[in-house]
Amino acid sequence: MASGFIILEDGRCWARRWTFFDAVIEKICERISDGDNEFKVFLESALPNENDIEMGWGFIRDTDKETVVRTIDLREFAPLNRILFWKAAQTALAALYQNKKDKNSEANETLIFGLQLLLKMHKRITKGESPNTLTDWREGYSEPETGNKKGPGWETISLK
Repeated sequence: MASGFIILEDGRCWARRWTFFDAVIEKICERISDGDNEFKVFLESALPNENDIEMGWGFIRDTDKETVVRTIDLREFAPLNRILFWKAAQTALAALYQNKKDKNSEANETLIFGLQLLLKMHKRITKGESPNTLTDWREGYSEPETGNKKGPGWETISLK
């Protein structure tokens, strides 16, 4: 059962088991440059650390007892951070292709599949296709926008 969700810009969803979600987000974080460290740290906060308590569907942050569910809504990211996310996903996929012959090739194949699917979903958005063409939500559903602004980068955007 899916317990990790990435909601894309048009409301479609990439949903996977939490272990797979974590592995994909880790690979994406590895590819975010050090110059964008504030965003990287923010994105990594969607992953558990050694002090967090795993609940299956999510985890409880040990420091503040906050329940953290593995859901990332890209629409809540500042525009530059969305670009960084997609660039990192592409470079993570390219790196996995290069390392395909590694001893851990089965895990690499799984990650390649997951990143390919995520990037295919994004490509369909850029082509203007319906959110129902490739999604893990039930047919006819797309996630409504929350209007929330999460993570760094929003403070640098000015409306003129």
